[in-house]
Amino acid sequence: MSDDLATTPRPHVRAGSITWGLIVIVTASLALWVAVDDGRRDAVIDWMLALTPGTAALVGALALGGILLIGGVLAAIRHAQRDR
Repeated sequence: MSDDLATTPRPHVRAGSITWGLIVIVTASLALWVAVDDGRRDAVIDWMLALTPGTAALVGALALGGILLIGGVLAAIRHAQRDR
């Protein structure tokens, strides 16, 4: 019986799932924090309406860069886990 336990491989930690779960939790928490207060909600709406096309494109590019950065970090973690 103890030999079976010694040869059973350990399950892999799903770093990608954990990371995306944390991202979803943080995003939902931020959205809830903004939504529950009229002042914060109005401030966000005013900020969005005041964006020029150039600044809106910049915000979009920054968001896309953040997503690509997260994807790169997750790919590096996955690669490191495969090498183990």
